[in-house]
Amino acid sequence: MKNKIKKIVNNKILYYIFSTIYKFYYNFILLFLLGNLFKIIPINKNKIVVCSYYGMDYGDNPKAIIDYILEKDKEKKYKIIWVLNSDFYKKNNLPDKIKKVKYETISCLYELVTAKIWIDNSRKKFVPSKRKKQFYIQTWHGGLCLKKVEKDAEDSLPKLYIKRAKKDSKNADLFISNSKWESELYKKSFWYNGKILEYGLPRNDMLINNENHKKIVKETFKKIGIDEKKKVLLYAPTFRKDFKLDHYNINFKRIIESLKKKDGCDWIILIKLHPNVANKSNLLKLPVNVINVSNYSDLYSLMLISDALITDYSSLMFDYGYLNRPILIYAPDIEKYNDDRGFMFNLYDLPFSISKNNNSLCNNILNFNNKEYLQKLSNFYKKVGLCETGKSSKKVAEIIMKVCDKNEN
Repeated sequence: MKNKIKKIVNNKILYYIFSTIYKFYYNFILLFLLGNLFKIIPINKNKIVVCSYYGMDYGDNPKAIIDYILEKDKEKKYKIIWVLNSDFYKKNNLPDKIKKVKYETISCLYELVTAKIWIDNSRKKFVPSKRKKQFYIQTWHGGLCLKKVEKDAEDSLPKLYIKRAKKDSKNADLFISNSKWESELYKKSFWYNGKILEYGLPRNDMLINNENHKKIVKETFKKIGIDEKKKVLLYAPTFRKDFKLDHYNINFKRIIESLKKKDGCDWIILIKLHPNVANKSNLLKLPVNVINVSNYSDLYSLMLISDALITDYSSLMFDYGYLNRPILIYAPDIEKYNDDRGFMFNLYDLPFSISKNNNSLCNNILNFNNKEYLQKLSNFYKKVGLCETGKSSKKVAEIIMKVCDKNEN
């Protein structure tokens, strides 16, 4: 909304006046007055309100949990509400069983106030005061992570974000963890001292359980429109704080040539930008055999169809490793990124090769030793106390259904 005001109002004084009025409307009239007014309406004990990446996604941990609930909800007693921002509200076709509402609207506020369960994977910035008998599950999108987050990155985060993060942790009844390392991170850096369940991350269940792999792979290849016989490299970098695309300067043609030289196969590259910069992905000039899938919502299906991954500082690397497939890091701006944000792990202690330029990346592809890589990967997961069970969606969904089934409003 503030960006819209900026486009309309160029004068600094007028902008200040308009933004002050909007802030008053947003914080007092909308969240406080209307939020409290809606509290005269009883909580719907079967209503679940879900949000992912501030309304920019229908996926990640929240989707995995909801998928399980919908599968088991034969009587259709649970009312699922998914919150999406304006752009994604138009683009996403949710299942008929899920109702969608626009982020930061009165309808969204009403659903939040009257729901029994809240599920999110990022900090809530649009949120009324939580009612006593509401239950909030924070699934967090990071898992094992390379970038410093929350309190560890406090100096580089906006003060408003820190304020919201503290409120979010105070509201949360439950955090979901996939390792001893992540549980300790929550306690140390998330301003949280509540219950943590080490079930693994729901989104990773589909990577660990291979029951439906063939079906998902076939469907995903069909949706994207590529030949199943081709080998696939997924390139999925994170974003930079300036939101520029300059750092995604891979020479895709050379990479495809190196991959073919390594194993003699024909390769296709899928490029999936982070949701924060996905709207700029059309600015990338991509050669033949490189497909932009930045707006494809199901990242984990893309992981399943890919034979190798290139990323930079994304926590995706740790999840993809469960497939025991090759991972390479292409990070031309390591020093600058480290100065801006900092790392939780020493990058060079990870089981993945590091490349700062295209020459190095091609060499690392050609010299990749799978046996050594798998041993390093296994040692790393033991070190962090990984506890992925492949049943996290089921366990979290059962908690939700149990909370909903309690006879209280």
